[in-house]
Amino acid sequence: MKSQIDIAYYSGTGGTRRVANQFRKQLLDLDICVNVTDISNPEREVLSRAQLLILLFPVHASNAPLPVIKWLNELEHTYDKAAVICVSGGGEMPPNTGAREGCIKLLQKKGTDVFYENMIIMPSNWIVGVPDTVALTLLQVLPEKVTSMIDSIVSGKRRRVMPLFIDQIFSLLLKIEHVGAKILGKSMIVDDKCNGCSLCAKSCSTQNIKMVNNKPVFNNKCSLCLSCIYVCPKKAISLKYLKGIVVKEGYDLSRLEEMLPLDRDIDIRQEIKGFIWYGVRKYLNE
Repeated sequence: MKSQIDIAYYSGTGGTRRVANQFRKQLLDLDICVNVTDISNPEREVLSRAQLLILLFPVHASNAPLPVIKWLNELEHTYDKAAVICVSGGGEMPPNTGAREGCIKLLQKKGTDVFYENMIIMPSNWIVGVPDTVALTLLQVLPEKVTSMIDSIVSGKRRRVMPLFIDQIFSLLLKIEHVGAKILGKSMIVDDKCNGCSLCAKSCSTQNIKMVNNKPVFNNKCSLCLSCIYVCPKKAISLKYLKGIVVKEGYDLSRLEEMLPLDRDIDIRQEIKGFIWYGVRKYLNE
């Protein structure tokens, strides 16, 4: 199990990609052969016949994104063991605790022993952003969190979490987001500020955007990751409906990474207050 590991990940705005890269780097440092594939890439690398899979994906409406579900359904190779790790902005709290269940069940149906599950927190890109100090802290502790998870995974330590019953209901109900995302994506608005740079199309994790006459045209394969909105240098793309899900301050992990390392300690309890940030506070204080 330790000699060769496959990592499969899906990333919309880049947070999960960074987590996958951190896993790859640290596993290679342990002289473990690692094969990595980006689920969103239509020309993705075909994974090996490793015995162990590490699956990484962001939480979308209390579930895995639809491309991840599709990839698992089409997966031909059966892994002996798997670790399923999701990435969220809120942490292991309602309504996120059931987000891994669908993927775990699909792997189990294929005969895979999903012996480990966990969650990484990255800066939130949905509805409410976190202060830069908290976002920088999350990025700064990422290597330490990954080290702890790798230690458990390569040693075969079993870690399974019983999702809250209410979150299982949320996961079932919010699967409608898979349909809603396609509708919202197709209704994206592009205003006159668009300069035809095509960054939105290049960043789209589902290849939902095509450039026609130097303007983006949206199809019905959107996963609602919001990458096209955040990456646009002219702020020319917006949602027609549910505008409030977009973080007003934007979302730019590269900008934050340039500010690392954080040069002072912060009081997490003072920086982010209220129940919605309970999971983040707990994660950073562990």
